[in-house]
Amino acid sequence: MYLGKYEYGKNLDGVAAYSNANDMSFFRNKGFWYLGDLAPWPPETHFRCVDGAGCAVDEDFPALGEDSAWTVNKKFAKGEVPKFSIVPCPGAEEL
Repeated sequence: MYLGKYEYGKNLDGVAAYSNANDMSFFRNKGFWYLGDLAPWPPETHFRCVDGAGCAVDEDFPALGEDSAWTVNKKFAKGEVPKFSIVPCPGAEEL
């Protein structure tokens, strides 16, 4: 459900959210970045990046590199934090 291309969505917290075809979204709230489902309110946050140093706090784009500090919200997500990339993964065009 986290795979796919994320495109600009509605503005939240003064910046664009980025959503995929499975309705998963990277979104910012109070400066911190989250990945989850924006349909329910409050949103279901599957993963969060709330460490100031490794999370692009107050930036216009979430931290996605190896040094980012994403954590799992076990209430909604299972397993480990997915690997995020700003470029397509090898073989992604076959999915």
